[in-house]
Amino acid sequence: MRDNDLIKQLKKKNPKALDYIFNKYGNLIFKVSYSILNNRTLSEECVNDVLLKIWNNIDSFNKGDEKFKAWIIVMTKYTSIDMLRKEKKHNDNLSLESYDNKDTTLESSLENKEIKEKILFAIKTFDKKNKEIFIKRFFLNYSIKEISESIGISENAISNRIRRGKLKLSELLSKEGF
Repeated sequence: MRDNDLIKQLKKKNPKALDYIFNKYGNLIFKVSYSILNNRTLSEECVNDVLLKIWNNIDSFNKGDEKFKAWIIVMTKYTSIDMLRKEKKHNDNLSLESYDNKDTTLESSLENKEIKEKILFAIKTFDKKNKEIFIKRFFLNYSIKEISESIGISENAISNRIRRGKLKLSELLSKEGF
């Protein structure tokens, strides 16, 4: 089923369309979510949340079937970031004494998660276009060509925005002590 037909069926609230979405985009949603959350269980939960959001918000989608995949990816990204925030709040409430300080794997995992969160926080200060470019390039592993095609900006412009974004990110992170 083509995306255009799928969108029409979703707008008619046909439950089978949701099955098609899951079969067609479920793996993509999981991969995008996992690249942000780095947690299988949370990523599986995110897939369900995104499917529910697609179902509930399909009437707000009116960009054409070629933008449908991008809409799903953006929705997944923000849902994952929200889940990451909730998980961080939950983890902040846990006592650090419950962890074994000798477990270096856990320590490095927490450090990586903290760094990733700081980077995501810094990227959130970017304007909408640059934020989208950075997320696609560094969290979703899009090539510059893929980003160019999905956004409609030349590859040179994408490269320039990435370069300027890296400089801005470096400045923001150095202010935070990284």
